[in-house]
Amino acid sequence: MMIAGNMQAVFYKLIAFGLGMIYAIQVFLTVGGVTKFIPSTGVTLPLVSYGGSSVLSTFIIFGIIQGLYILKRNEEEEDQYES
Repeated sequence: MMIAGNMQAVFYKLIAFGLGMIYAIQVFLTVGGVTKFIPSTGVTLPLVSYGGSSVLSTFIIFGIIQGLYILKRNEEEEDQYES
């Protein structure tokens, strides 16, 4: 969410925010189901539950967000060199 807040381009900000919310909702559904706060949904806990597709999709989400962070850092470095 911090990366989404630091992005200047609205498109990248929405991508980072949306992917972060997907991850947060997935964790909330799993933890809420285990603690009997909400009905159990069968959603896997990211990076903990057994299953290759869940781990793969979580790594893809982290990779996209990491790419956005690198893009933001490169933009800041270019702005620093220009001034």
